[in-house]
Amino acid sequence: MPRIILALAFIAAATLAAAPAPAADYGPGGMPHAGPFQYACPAGNYVVGVAGRAGDRLDHLAALCAPWADGHLGNQIVGMPFGRSMGGTPTSAVCTEGTAVSALDADVPFVGLTCVGVAPPHKPDGAKHEFGSNTPGGQHQHSACPEGQLATGIQGHAGQYVTALGLICGPAPK
Repeated sequence: MPRIILALAFIAAATLAAAPAPAADYGPGGMPHAGPFQYACPAGNYVVGVAGRAGDRLDHLAALCAPWADGHLGNQIVGMPFGRSMGGTPTSAVCTEGTAVSALDADVPFVGLTCVGVAPPHKPDGAKHEFGSNTPGGQHQHSACPEGQLATGIQGHAGQYVTALGLICGPAPK
């Protein structure tokens, strides 16, 4: 009887050892390497700004989302942050009341937002909404939603720092 139990234990151990493990790519100190990210606001929400930390680099960033209901934007929620660094200074860029992000220009660590009215006819608010520092950064990135759409999320590339940033767009209210 003990040999049968030992044989079954050996078979179970061999089976578990052969099972594929989830893929992971870890760098120094066990931290995951940089990679792409996407964050979509909850259904019915639009991106109304970004918040996080920035200095010489874009340390981390999260979308600020707000629901559109009954003709106005509700309370903001902070989305999932990307970038692991806690350096830099806390900062944010938030659209004017009643507006949401329609485009962004990024020279990471600097991010500039273009905001337009959520209610039709979706006119630009004309204000400057800037995040981060004017330290020369990486390659200029421009992301704009097509006409009739607003930002419903963010996407990009991050590891220790956020190195690329763009928008996810969805239909604007009619």
